[in-house]
Amino acid sequence: GLQGTNLLVLNERDVRIITDLMMGGAGDDSGEEISDLHLSAIGEAMNQMIGSSSTSLATMFGKKIDISPPRAFVISSE
Repeated sequence: GLQGTNLLVLNERDVRIITDLMMGGAGDDSGEEISDLHLSAIGEAMNQMIGSSSTSLATMFGKKIDISPPRAFVISSE
């Protein structure tokens, strides 16, 4: 199969908006600090995106592609 690493970098505002949408909200940015709930939700979103892309790549290349669960965490660039 294929081997590699994926990295998705989002700013905190986008994480809060995506998480709010996933929880049935209107996509509002609450401005609150990123919590474990946010990290879990954004990890699930990434898992869905990578799962879909790996399925497409496996079909295109005719190779088996396994993915690992994503790890979501907050880093500071300051």
